[in-house]
Amino acid sequence: MNQKIDILMAVYNNADYLTTQLQSIFDQTYSNFRLIIRDDCSKDNSVAIVEEFSQKYPGKILLIQGTENLGALGNFISLLDYAKGDYVLFSDGDDYWLPTKIEETLAVMLKKEAEYGTETPILIHTNLKVVDRNLKIINESFWDYSKINPQKAKTLNRLLVQNVITGCTMLINKSLVSLATPIPKGVIMHDWWLGLVAAAFGQVDVIPKATILYRQHGKNEVGAKNFNGLSIYLAYVKKISSLEGRNQLRKNLHKTMDQSALFLNKFANHLNSEQLKVVQYYISIKTAGTFQKRNLFFKHRFFKQSLSRNIGMFFLL
Repeated sequence: MNQKIDILMAVYNNADYLTTQLQSIFDQTYSNFRLIIRDDCSKDNSVAIVEEFSQKYPGKILLIQGTENLGALGNFISLLDYAKGDYVLFSDGDDYWLPTKIEETLAVMLKKEAEYGTETPILIHTNLKVVDRNLKIINESFWDYSKINPQKAKTLNRLLVQNVITGCTMLINKSLVSLATPIPKGVIMHDWWLGLVAAAFGQVDVIPKATILYRQHGKNEVGAKNFNGLSIYLAYVKKISSLEGRNQLRKNLHKTMDQSALFLNKFANHLNSEQLKVVQYYISIKTAGTFQKRNLFFKHRFFKQSLSRNIGMFFLL
């Protein structure tokens, strides 16, 4: 394998963990990559750390120093403009890549391209190990920890409702980059958008093996939530029992429908008739009556991952 890969790394005040993350990338068993880093106006010495690695590995790093703070989503969207490789990986500045991450993910990508063709948009993502700030294992499987099963969420109707793709594990091909960009303003997250495009027009595949140590340190932009045990259910019941809590959850649900409207606006002429109906039906839930909302929920299987999430969603409709 000698395919050129661009790794897009979004950095913001990651100095405490950046050295470890960068070294884990340069210790990969696959080395034909370019690391494109955009610093989102960090106030610590993140840039100095990147510059140190640039000297250590000449020609391997392109550093973009942002002039405005864009947030995680804006940072990755900006980075996609620089992606010119055959494939693209995404990296946060505070995780740790296991040594064979690139090699193993690329092997699955090449197998899928051999099956479906390089012109097919393809996204591969993997499991993660949840760790604390010192890389001590909290849970061997992020999927188990979060009560998700991405094997059952590769279809458009499931991905419209809930994102189960963790961006820092994604590998996408050039065809997906070309079709999915530019990403419109208003999407919830770049990995979710890329997953929707791949599900509608290509392939989403998963690797159950963890390829990353997913560091939890209290300042994560997204982070991992433990959906195991009674406490999470009690907290969810408490939230959905209050008017303020229900309104916030309903607002979050409506954001997924607004994102679906952006998707429809961009791709209406490319979706087949069945896909078109699915997206339109999901968007219509926002304004439909209670009976119709719940009918659409079951009829088109707009299900989230886990029983508790679906019960909560049902009561919000």
